[in-house]
Amino acid sequence: MIPKIWSDAKKLLIEKAAVEAGIPIDQLTLVSEPEAAMLWYKHFNKEQRSNDQNACKYIALDTGGSVDITLCQHTSNGKLTKVDIVESLQSGSIGVDQAFEKILTDIVGEDFVEQYKQKHPKEYANIFRNFEVRKRLFTREFPTNQKITLKIPVSFAEECRFRLSTDLNLLTNNTKHRDTVFWGKGKLYINYSAFKRLFEPICEDIMQQMQEMLNQTYLKEVNTILMVGGFSDNFILQDVIKNAFPELTVIIPNNAELAVMEGALLFQQNCFDKYEKMDDPDEKQRRKQQIKQTKENQPIPPACSSCSSIIKDRTQFVASIEMGNSFSGYAFISTNDLNRDPLQSMTSFWCTEKGLKTSKVPSTLLLDKDKMFVAFGYEAEAKYMELRDEKEHFDYYYFPRFLSKFHDIYTAHEVITDDMGKQMPTVDVLSIAIKYLYTHCLNAMNLERASFGDIAWVFIVPSHLNDAAIHLFRMAAEKAGICQNNTKIELKSDAASIYFCSILPKRKLPDEEEKDPFFYSGSKYLLLDAGGMTLELTAFEVLPNGKIMELVKRIHGVGGITLENTFKEFLRKIFGDLVLKKYYAEYSDDYLDLLREFEIKKRTFGSRINELPVKRISLNLPYSIIHVYEYTIGEDLKSRINEAGYKDRIKVQCSKLFIDHATFNSFFQHACHETIRYVKTLLTSSKLSGIVTIFMVGGFSESPILQNAMKDAFPKYRIVVAEEPSLAALKGAVLMAGETPIKDRRLSRYTFGVDTFQIFNPSIHNPMKKKTICGVDYCRDIFTKLVRCGDSLSAETHSSQVTYIPIYPNQTEISFGIYKSKNPGILYIDEPGCIYVGKVTVHTPLTSSKYRCVKCSMRFKTPELILTVVYPETGKMITASFDLLDEYM
Repeated sequence: MIPKIWSDAKKLLIEKAAVEAGIPIDQLTLVSEPEAAMLWYKHFNKEQRSNDQNACKYIALDTGGSVDITLCQHTSNGKLTKVDIVESLQSGSIGVDQAFEKILTDIVGEDFVEQYKQKHPKEYANIFRNFEVRKRLFTREFPTNQKITLKIPVSFAEECRFRLSTDLNLLTNNTKHRDTVFWGKGKLYINYSAFKRLFEPICEDIMQQMQEMLNQTYLKEVNTILMVGGFSDNFILQDVIKNAFPELTVIIPNNAELAVMEGALLFQQNCFDKYEKMDDPDEKQRRKQQIKQTKENQPIPPACSSCSSIIKDRTQFVASIEMGNSFSGYAFISTNDLNRDPLQSMTSFWCTEKGLKTSKVPSTLLLDKDKMFVAFGYEAEAKYMELRDEKEHFDYYYFPRFLSKFHDIYTAHEVITDDMGKQMPTVDVLSIAIKYLYTHCLNAMNLERASFGDIAWVFIVPSHLNDAAIHLFRMAAEKAGICQNNTKIELKSDAASIYFCSILPKRKLPDEEEKDPFFYSGSKYLLLDAGGMTLELTAFEVLPNGKIMELVKRIHGVGGITLENTFKEFLRKIFGDLVLKKYYAEYSDDYLDLLREFEIKKRTFGSRINELPVKRISLNLPYSIIHVYEYTIGEDLKSRINEAGYKDRIKVQCSKLFIDHATFNSFFQHACHETIRYVKTLLTSSKLSGIVTIFMVGGFSESPILQNAMKDAFPKYRIVVAEEPSLAALKGAVLMAGETPIKDRRLSRYTFGVDTFQIFNPSIHNPMKKKTICGVDYCRDIFTKLVRCGDSLSAETHSSQVTYIPIYPNQTEISFGIYKSKNPGILYIDEPGCIYVGKVTVHTPLTSSKYRCVKCSMRFKTPELILTVVYPETGKMITASFDLLDEYM
């Protein structure tokens, strides 16, 4: 996609660059931004245009860094025609940046700004990156009594003291900004009205240009303005345009910045036959002849057949939402694309101020004192760190990576503790987080709200959660407004397994052409999910009916967070505990930026691009940490580095931390070593004999270091890494929206049983539990096992039966207390960790028959445990069900 005003020479240049990058010219189409906007208007805006059946003219106002005003027209036969540039302005949102820079120059002077820009180019660029974020967060909902806070490098204030011999606040007091701009420790505060005034002149200029243009005679038939581009999301510009043109319909997409990109995608769906371009029809052919194609066309891999059964016939989209221990995200796909290629799901991208771009966002939630939503993900982290720096965070609720605190949920009234020790109901925290991702996903699909049956939702939850916790997710989703009839909740390991089951039989991997197939009756494989907080190992077996059965599941506390902890320990050795504690307290947002900088580097370290002869890895080191160190310790940092044993291995220079290759590589060793150790231990199990394939998913599996370590440690196994390891589960989850799940059974997380009496055996029973009944010594409180931890379960399969006989001759009923425990060797119901589930009482006939006994068995249908009691004499059967998330447990 290119600007409309580009010349043929520029078009030719971009085509050459694309060909050199490996894109065949026959598969390349250059689309101008106005053309893409027209297609968005035609195909994504049907509801607004439902009454407009005739030819229409409208203005596409594309406001980004610059502004393009374009006349567009749809003919009466539905075709698209006429794309004429009416006006092009150099200043769009970039004019707001210039207005902000004018504030800085008013205070410190142009010479100072130019000198600082040359001496500290990265810090100066970071000021405007932060300003860009604040521009986007300045929405209609922003409180008018709240100041806008911008991070300013410590070096800016230090240079001011050194060069100008004064304080920034004193300089500001001598300018017209003295009542609207304030400086704090590493912060610049601008009050609401002053920040709003940065936008108003640019918005007025755009509006005046529109007014002059619409006065032209040939534009009298225009009845609509379509606002696209990043600056069109700004509420000030929206209000100015709507107020200036009340007689016109103003259409603003939910995400104006992405509208032209969404429209451009339609050019890949055979829309040319409905589009009349004003360009010379032979233009592209002439350009093709000018380009010498340097690479052979690569064959397109065959599409993957999909699961055709969707929850509802009227379903238009299938969406999956993952609530992960460390990161969360979503994916969606239309039902048409699901049938054509189900793995081509759309996902979102999330960015930080420092340029970290990820397909998932941290599972971090920030609420205000009234427990109302403030922010989620990177935005929540940044906002809370700002509040901490200003000591204004005490009344907020901050839940960083809150799903990592989920272990065992037993009741619907479980609470979760925030960063400051305050508590909230777990279901409420989950519901707010789900509501955010749900709404974000709807916006990405250009749907403000979803009608019943329009979307099938599949929620992915961490595999370590018990059935009660999974049911709590369902309650939270319902509270968030998601219809239960359209919702499934699946384990992450299951979704990732389905991903591989779907893609590998249809697509060959480069090094797998001559090898045996992956999936056949009786084959086994290991799924390695290396996430941020945990390592989840799940073994599966393919059954004769084509379904898969879970064999073994192990969860360990090692993952990407292990690398972060190793890096923190590295910082502690260099700067010391005192400095880091003070630094986190005073510059917590800079500390977070440093950790994110490490996150960027660790994702690509060890890849082919890093095989170039690069001796050191560089991290942007905030000047503030050097400032805190020198102020607190009072000695040169270089001496400290040498004392810590890193002489000639690390170096600090020009706000950069340079770490040699070997030292950076050592950050990975503990996590890789532990991962390999756990896998080796698991593969020694006789139950897993015959496994030859290990599939790798999860964020940490993206690391080339871990991938290579696994291949070196297991040379006899096929190590298969998903194309996008962190998204494998999300893409697999959309396939699980069908009526028939692929997975057949899974393993019990607990040992389940009932409390009974046994004949007392002094060699094994506790004397304190001895009880004499009718002259016979019994042991009470015995935990009699019906299902053992690790047993394979399905909704249709019962556990083995256990026979029970009344103790008293006149006993006419038997009561069973139902219990569960994670201890497979449990003996008594009052042992630590044993949990009461419920109770059932059955009638026993008063007869001398030997058939006074009853036989019990269990089965599970999430979220219920079902106890079945059979009378052998008559064959009569009764059942009792127990909700594993009962409020009275």
